[in-house]
Amino acid sequence: MPAQKILTFPHPLLKKRAHRIDKIDLSIRGLLEDLIDTMKAGPGSVGVAAPQIGVSLSACVVDVSGSRHGKDNNHGLLVMLNPEITASSGSAVMREGCMSVPD
Repeated sequence: MPAQKILTFPHPLLKKRAHRIDKIDLSIRGLLEDLIDTMKAGPGSVGVAAPQIGVSLSACVVDVSGSRHGKDNNHGLLVMLNPEITASSGSAVMREGCMSVPD
């Protein structure tokens, strides 16, 4: 699948809560391929979420194995459907980049 166009802030879709995915079918598999291709095409990208390519579904892909900070300690490609943060601890200050919020 080809890389998709990234929506940028303040696009209204980026401000909405994404819908849960209830069933993995061919359209979801195609969406995941689009997300992976879009992430790989982005300069320095380590992840992208479905709303960033105009799809209001709770899906994202992450792969830090190509970044200088993650190349030695990573899990490879992570594909997440309906991800939720259930716990957290500690804090860290670091640079964050987002293709939907350029510069």
